[in-house]
Amino acid sequence: MKNRSLPIRPILDARTANAFLFGLIMNQAQQAERSWNAPYVLEERLGSRIPEQIIEMGMENIFHAFSLKPVIHRFVRLMSTNIFNTSILLVEKYAGDARAIWSPPTKIQTLIKRFCEFPGIGVHKASVGIYLLTLECGVPVIADGTSLSIDTRCPALFDIYQIAEPILVKEK
Repeated sequence: MKNRSLPIRPILDARTANAFLFGLIMNQAQQAERSWNAPYVLEERLGSRIPEQIIEMGMENIFHAFSLKPVIHRFVRLMSTNIFNTSILLVEKYAGDARAIWSPPTKIQTLIKRFCEFPGIGVHKASVGIYLLTLECGVPVIADGTSLSIDTRCPALFDIYQIAEPILVKEK
């Protein structure tokens, strides 16, 4: 049973999938609720969160949007750079749609590698992302024997969901 919740919105299209990825990247050194809402604040300030449009706006405009008070993230330069570079990678490798990272259903180890390609995501954040994709968003992830044990990796997240492992599917 959840004793609090994260403002992670359902993944319905490329925009919401990209918001999930951006929120995961910004989930660092600030309240998780603020991190998961940050992509929507960024969209309000920029008028878009479509990767191609973010790239066209240029790094300085992204930095400016992050810098407005209240700042989107305490690490303004780092996170604005991470989101800009993530947009480039999304366009170049995933056709601007983060759903291509996990669709069709993918094994845990493959997902960890794919998430770790993005700036600001290491194995820990990738594990958190997989956990949240399965529990919050209902994205099917294929079991491959890898344990993500969120109770030891991220006790605060375990406190919210009270479920130690992500919900996985078996390979067909």
